[in-house]
Amino acid sequence: MSTSRTMHFVTPTYRPAGGVVKVMDYVTHALSLGYRVSVQCNAPRKDAEELFSIERFRPLTEHPDVEFHHRRRLDVDGDDLVLISLPTNYEMALASLAPTMVPDRIIHIIQNVRHVNPEWLDGQPVRTLTRPASRISINSIVGDAIEPYIDPRGLHRVINLGHELSYFRQERTGGLGAPIRVAYT
Repeated sequence: MSTSRTMHFVTPTYRPAGGVVKVMDYVTHALSLGYRVSVQCNAPRKDAEELFSIERFRPLTEHPDVEFHHRRRLDVDGDDLVLISLPTNYEMALASLAPTMVPDRIIHIIQNVRHVNPEWLDGQPVRTLTRPASRISINSIVGDAIEPYIDPRGLHRVINLGHELSYFRQERTGGLGAPIRVAYT
C-alpha cells in the first residue's frame, strides 16, 4: 500500500547499464518503503526492454504504484523526492521543484570519481556538486573524492553497494587466452 508521497527517478535509458540498474534497484527500495514511483526517461518505454528481462525488475512494468513517462518535467509535490544519477539531470530536477521546496529533495547518486574531473562533460559534474542537493556516494573512495566540492548544507552519505551485483557477474568457463588483457576504469 502506497502513501501519497512519490519518489521520482530519472534515468537516461532503459538499457541495463550499471547506473540504470542501480537506479532501478532504488526504485524497488522506494516501493518497499511505501512510496509511489515515477520513472522519467527521455525515451518512451517499450514492452521488450532488456532491463525488464532482469527478474527482479519484471514486476515493475505492471506494478500499480509505478508510472513510466518521458515528459521533460516531473510532477513533484509535497513530500516527494527526486533521485538522479547523471549530473546533467540536475537542472531539470531543480526546475521541477515547487518554489517553496528545498533542493535537498533532490538525491544525486554519485557512482564514480569522474564527477570531480573537470574534463568530463565540460566540467558540469563538478559544478553540479557545488549546488545544493542530497548526495549518496556508492563507496568511501567516491565519497572522499567529492567531499571537497559538495555544498556543505546538503546531506552526504556513503551507502556501500546499495544495489544488486549479480546481473553483472559473469560465469567463466575454460581457460584464459594469451595474452591476458586487463582494462581499468
